[in-house]
Amino acid sequence: LGFPYIQEHFAGSVKLISVALKDGSQTTGTGFMSVGVCDDNRQEILFITAKHCLSNVTSMIFEEWDLEKYEPLKIHVPSKKGVDLAAIHFPWELVADYKISSIELGQGSILEPILVMGYPNIDGYDHTLFSVTGEIMALGEAYLESRNPYWFISHGIKGGSSGGPVINKY
Repeated sequence: LGFPYIQEHFAGSVKLISVALKDGSQTTGTGFMSVGVCDDNRQEILFITAKHCLSNVTSMIFEEWDLEKYEPLKIHVPSKKGVDLAAIHFPWELVADYKISSIELGQGSILEPILVMGYPNIDGYDHTLFSVTGEIMALGEAYLESRNPYWFISHGIKGGSSGGPVINKY
């Protein structure tokens, strides 16, 4: 079925997040919904994004979602310095209200085709989901101060798209 089908299927799970920072400024990022299991083995929804999208945040707005009735259960940000990943936990009931297609987390291979989805900061295209294909060009063993594996991809991530998914065909 290919990437057009994959993009259409998962587009509803990829969302823009607007955040107010402690210094009074605002910024945006991208995130996506996935299914997780909490400590007592109940399923819950995880909004996965980049940790730097949540640094120094005073409030969050998930565009297109009225989440006032869904307070986050918790926000998990790894304490490990080089891990740029965060998970915001929401109750399972969110799935029924918003028809979320869960994106599974996994690994990739060099030269594997990928689809990158996000909300880049492009003048005149606010709140527009962009999707572009590319491939994994290399797998790295460390990035800056981290010792975690990472991917080099053929599509550059523009500001605002941080935290969005990189999806393979499988």
